[in-house]
Amino acid sequence: MLDMRKRFLDKYLKTVGALLLVCGCSSAFSQVWTGEAALQGGYTSGSSVPLWMRARQFGSIPIDGASGSVFAKIERIYVSSFDTIVWKPDYSVVFDGRGNIGNRLNGQLIEGKVSLKYGFFELIAGREKEYSGLVDSTLSTGSFSLSGNSLGVPKIELRIPNYVYIPFTSQVVSFKGNLSHGWMGKTPIHYGDNRGAEVTTYLHHVSVFGRIGKPTWRLKLDAAINHDVQWGSDNFIFGEQYDLTNLEAFWYVVTGKAYKGAGGYDGRVDISKIGNHLGTIDLGFTYDFEELEVKGYRQFFYEKGALRYAANIRDGITGLRFQNKGTNHVGFYWDKILLEHFFSKDQAGQPNAPKTPSGPEYYYNHGVYAEGFSYKGIGLGNPLITEARFAREGLPRNPKDYFISTRVSAFHLGFIGGIDSWHMSSKVTFARHFGDYHTSGPAEQWFNGQRIQQDFSYGKFTPVNQFSFFVEGGRSLMEHFDISATLAGDYGRLLENTVGGFVRISRKF
Repeated sequence: MLDMRKRFLDKYLKTVGALLLVCGCSSAFSQVWTGEAALQGGYTSGSSVPLWMRARQFGSIPIDGASGSVFAKIERIYVSSFDTIVWKPDYSVVFDGRGNIGNRLNGQLIEGKVSLKYGFFELIAGREKEYSGLVDSTLSTGSFSLSGNSLGVPKIELRIPNYVYIPFTSQVVSFKGNLSHGWMGKTPIHYGDNRGAEVTTYLHHVSVFGRIGKPTWRLKLDAAINHDVQWGSDNFIFGEQYDLTNLEAFWYVVTGKAYKGAGGYDGRVDISKIGNHLGTIDLGFTYDFEELEVKGYRQFFYEKGALRYAANIRDGITGLRFQNKGTNHVGFYWDKILLEHFFSKDQAGQPNAPKTPSGPEYYYNHGVYAEGFSYKGIGLGNPLITEARFAREGLPRNPKDYFISTRVSAFHLGFIGGIDSWHMSSKVTFARHFGDYHTSGPAEQWFNGQRIQQDFSYGKFTPVNQFSFFVEGGRSLMEHFDISATLAGDYGRLLENTVGGFVRISRKF
């Protein structure tokens, strides 16, 4: 085992050294190419990694216990930025990798993509660090749609990354958006005669963002819609109930149109939509003061259609962010403060909820895809909705549910600032978990337009509290060299109590 670890470490050190040599070849090269190499070492107690060390890290996660990591990144940046529209082709390349050594060995390509830019359009192929929605990109608990917990799903994407003004609106109305098709690989299913099989699945994602407000206006209003669909292999899964071509299936995926099943089948049709659909409708604003920018947002969730009836309208993410526009970093300073409330407890399952055809939403869990809205075992959406693999053993759970707690109420505080040359960021989260509607909630719940008695034979989930924190600080050691330290921990009754700390040294080129 020691020999394997030595060979693994030697391999990554040689890779890092080669990248450093290439990045330092010439000043002309470094004008469009940048690089970074880093070493990290540390320890986590117990058998798990604290929440905010593994969540929203884009799959770049340390090994539990004592471990070391090697990082290497090389990137070709665009010659021209998106701030000015230039109708001339340009390209960007990113390769970002991590290798871990500890009680086991692993390596990951955290990001590997090629991007083409022309005007305000961008075409991307590969794996990318991504999130979607109006929530704060750095300090939020994470979007309900895509929040950057797992490795990026390999994809092809066409997007307009920056707001573009709509003609004849005097720069009052602008928009941006993206459309992508991703390959999720093999996914286990728990449905029908093929229960337990693994099928090929894809990820469809589309986002549209709109803004009202001229560049000179202090107040700007924002809105967005995000739509995600995990889909694929329906002909194998549903057999005789299914009769769509691939092109027809894709149309149902994109539009979210209900599918009634193959005509002439014996009347028992279990298909409602093609794939696992979910998404958000976001509303927000920003207001610019002289030295301060204030941003507020509200993200509403939708999955099976309850939002149409306002049956789960209480669920959502509400955030208020304050950003310091000053640049004086002498003594104590702050750059950003975020207050956020995450709530997913209702899900159209409460006794007083409006009647819906499909009943509770069961966020992220799915009746066909056994691991729900996840990629390589890690949830794609907000990490406060917890996978069973990360929860304590012995908590009530229906085996059909990959996510053990989808009903959550949480308060969250984020901070970025520092003291003189030291910079710091932190997250503090207090959450109360209520399980999901297969292990909690009223004894009778809506399903297919009727109130049906629930089966709690796998146990009733008693609400539990969970506290998680994360603190990171660092500074420049000398030209191009940085050092940082991270401390994080979990304490409560949902996750294992654990604490972890790491030190990292990096060099940029």
